[in-house]
Amino acid sequence: PPADGIVLGCEMIGSKDVCLACGAAIDATREVVRLRDAHLVSCRHCRSWNYFPRASATGQIALHDDDNYFKHPYFENRQSQHRRADRRCRDLFKVLAGVPRAPDPLGARVLDIGCGGGELLESARRQFGIDPTGLDVARYAVKQLEEKGIRAVRGVLADIPATPQFDIVFAIDVIEHVLDPRGFIADIAARLAPGGVAFLETPNHFSLVYGVGRLIANATGGWPPGALERLFPPHHVVYLSRAALGQAVEASGLQLVRFYSRTLQMLDIGGSSVLRAGLGSLQLFDHLTGQRALNCMLLRKSD
Repeated sequence: PPADGIVLGCEMIGSKDVCLACGAAIDATREVVRLRDAHLVSCRHCRSWNYFPRASATGQIALHDDDNYFKHPYFENRQSQHRRADRRCRDLFKVLAGVPRAPDPLGARVLDIGCGGGELLESARRQFGIDPTGLDVARYAVKQLEEKGIRAVRGVLADIPATPQFDIVFAIDVIEHVLDPRGFIADIAARLAPGGVAFLETPNHFSLVYGVGRLIANATGGWPPGALERLFPPHHVVYLSRAALGQAVEASGLQLVRFYSRTLQMLDIGGSSVLRAGLGSLQLFDHLTGQRALNCMLLRKSD
């Protein structure tokens, strides 16, 4: 697996002041990003960023099981841009096709974790003939899927029976919301059929986009709140480093087929035109350095 050259393998110490990504003890008072009512702390072992104050498991679910959460411009844009959804779907299945002995999409049992309104599953069913299942903690999301005739489960991944049953699993912009990222990847592995593939995507806090956001937050004490809370929302409990992701994949028994980063598309950026233009400019530099705003992993389960 890829590594940042940081020593991992730290023992869990049973304290709330531990890194969610690797389990090492961290000093929750040593902030790396200062927000209005919260801060982020960098783990000195794996360089992941942890959000404090940290929500409980029930509190984290409550944050997402809120209709207002889906009224953010990001979700409104995503639900209204059908051509964008179709293009994104084609891009994802093109990536999946690059996996040796990849499952045939036609009839493939596909699970989308944190599926939201089901745009990806709906598009994949129409374009590729998949057998879709959506998983989300929000009642709003489950209702959207049911209206589209898509099988839906309300809950967390542990609520899906731990039997190898899915050929493809998507977890796009989800793992940063999870209090146990390593367990999350292990749970994905347990639910993948032999030869199945999983695609994960999560923010890359080493990109210039997040670096500039950090500088602004620390200089202003968390202003402007709208823009900074878009980068560092309370729903994101951990920003995982490449090393931490690699260790979690290795522990799960899955094979890392590909690790890459991609830019955040303009249609995915909620907010003013000024904010969108600024982020677009920063991403030009991220493209040159190879540290784009989103990290992506393509994983495979052995036959």
